[in-house]
Order: sequence, then C-alpha cells, then structure tokens
Amino acid sequence: MNYQCISVAVFLAGCLCARATLADSFGLSMGLPVNDIATVKDEGSPAGMLRLLSVAEPNEAYETYLGQFSDVQGLCWIKAIGLEIPSDSKGTQVQALFAKETRRLAKMFGVAKDFDFRFSGRSDADLDNWLQAVSDGDRYVATIWDSSSGAVLPENLRSVGLVLNAYSLEVGYLSLEYTFENINLCERELYPRD
Repeated sequence: MNYQCISVAVFLAGCLCARATLADSFGLSMGLPVNDIATVKDEGSPAGMLRLLSVAEPNEAYETYLGQFSDVQGLCWIKAIGLEIPSDSKGTQVQALFAKETRRLAKMFGVAKDFDFRFSGRSDADLDNWLQAVSDGDRYVATIWDSSSGAVLPENLRSVGLVLNAYSLEVGYLSLEYTFENINLCERELYPRD
C-alpha cells in the first residue's frame, strides 16, 4: 500500500473541505479586522454591527450581509439576509426554499436541530395564516448546526443557523448566520459590564 499517496489524498480532501466551508461563510473568517473589508454603520444598529458592502464569496440567494466586529476580536458573527420570496399565506414557497437550503447546509455540516414553535402557545388551527404568525414574530422556524446537535463544524465556527422570516403574509425570506468561537470575547468587549 502506498501510504504517501494516501497522505496526499487525505491532505487534498482536507483542503477542499476547508475551502468549501470558508466559501460558504461568504469567504470571511473569524477575527477578520474591520479595516480589511468595506463596511458601513447603519443608523440605529447595535455596537459593533456593520453592513458589509461586499463579501469575498457572495451567495446569490442572499442580498444583504451584516457582521459584528470588535477592535480586539475582529469579526465574530455574520448574518446574510435573503431575497424576498413571494409566498401564499400558508408559506408554501418560502418553506420549500427553506427546506432546500437546509439540505444544502446539511451536506456540509451534518446533523442539525430543527425548531418550529409558537411563542404564544396558540394551536396551529390557523395554518392558513402561517406566514402572518412568522411575520408577527409569534412563530419561530429555524435549523441550527452546533456541537450539541452533532454537527461537524470547522475550527473556529461555533454554530450555523438558518432562520425563516417574513415581511408580511405574502413575502418571506431566509437569513443565514455564522457564529464564530470568539463571540463571547467579542460581546464582552462591545458590552462591558459596569
């Protein structure tokens, strides 16, 4: 058996996996200094939260990118906000795209935890207004990949979260978040306790 060939193959496979993961986090990595990327501070946004004017590896399903930065920790969180998805009030179209994106991410990260619940505790008797409940903030629909779910995440990545959102009972959208391992240090720096 040629162990040298096997070692090269394993090395190349590792490089390809690392590249795919980096590309899916829009080409951005933990600790990226804010000065290394074009950003703008939107009025009313929280401390450290900036809109990214461009990302190295954009995804055509998402149109707006946000990042949380601190001076010492650099980039600690990314959120991509998806395109508007016209849908019926049952959320058929946005749910289909959510399922498709979940499958894509599951191929990279493996097992996830799924969430679909109502904060008010109401029954689902009003499923004809499903998207309205999402828009009102009463229904939460998400899939989260982290170590507690058994996901396989690359080094420095704490979690990946896909969330189904809605602007109204006729328009939904997806958001995709990457949380890096430096998030706690970043938030302590941004929001010091007195």
